[in-house]
Amino acid sequence: MKGRICAQMYSFDQSFQAYEKDSFVMMLLIDDSDHYCLYSDTEREELLFCIFKHICLGGKLCQFEDNVEPYLDITKNIYKDLISVQKNSETKELNIISHVFKISAKTVMLETPEGSGEQELATKTLQIQSKRLYLDVKQNRRGRFIKIAEVCAGGRKSRLLLAMSTAAEFRDYLTDFSEHYASLDNLPEDGKLKSETMIKDNRRYYLDLKENQRGRFLRVAQTRPRGGPRSQIAIPAQGMIEFRDALTDLLDEFGTDDHEGQSELPESKYLRVENKVFYFDVGSNRRGVYLRVSEVRSNYRTAVTIPERSWGRFRDMLSEFVAGSTQAGTVAEAPKDVKETK
Repeated sequence: MKGRICAQMYSFDQSFQAYEKDSFVMMLLIDDSDHYCLYSDTEREELLFCIFKHICLGGKLCQFEDNVEPYLDITKNIYKDLISVQKNSETKELNIISHVFKISAKTVMLETPEGSGEQELATKTLQIQSKRLYLDVKQNRRGRFIKIAEVCAGGRKSRLLLAMSTAAEFRDYLTDFSEHYASLDNLPEDGKLKSETMIKDNRRYYLDLKENQRGRFLRVAQTRPRGGPRSQIAIPAQGMIEFRDALTDLLDEFGTDDHEGQSELPESKYLRVENKVFYFDVGSNRRGVYLRVSEVRSNYRTAVTIPERSWGRFRDMLSEFVAGSTQAGTVAEAPKDVKETK
């Protein structure tokens, strides 16, 4: 088998409660988790690399390139670093000379509003049947948004993040879904009564009014920018009006302006070349704006991420190659099938 070592987004069954080990993995890998800011990027990268060294290198989880020698060399060096002994020429005793990695307790504080963390502006709590729903207006360096959290009877927690403008659109859809629910008679065979989709930058939200053995409800699912499991909540149909009114109160107080700290991100584009497709997606996270270029074939996908501060140098480097190809007479005609994706 051949392939590449690549990052895999952690996932778990949404129907089960997230235990401590799940919360730990989410804190390390998901940048919009509640505790992502507990550790700096340097600390996080060092910890992940140490875990990678101990568990993955040389183990069953590895996939090898065609040329494995450099990989094997660095693997051997790492293992020598982890478990190394030295024989005393005089006493003939073996002494361990490996580095010792120590995990010690560390007292940390979450970033405060005065720093670069989140600031909570307002909160509302709703009790709808057996569920508790929380609506929080928050603000961070990327703008103002609403976090919706659902706590079910068993303690399981799910949450969605909506920009203020998206929350306003959601509020309007709640009115439409409530009116549709009031006029319903017969149930469709697929159990799906009404569906809508909302799109904000690189996030998508799916709204489905459904019915199962426990009754009718509105399921709202949010996709993550980098893949992985969807986050979703379920609002009992009888509580949609109450939920809409609570959301309206927050929007009336704080407005529908996202107060973004940066200009609107460009639309995604894609380029088809022979049997390959290249996707160009601009996104943002707590470290800033970036461009992700993905190459997709029928059985293969890879991507590179370019920070915004490096776009100019990346463009200049590419221009040099284009100029060199032009002089050599090898540059092909520019493709005409560059398109925007919505």
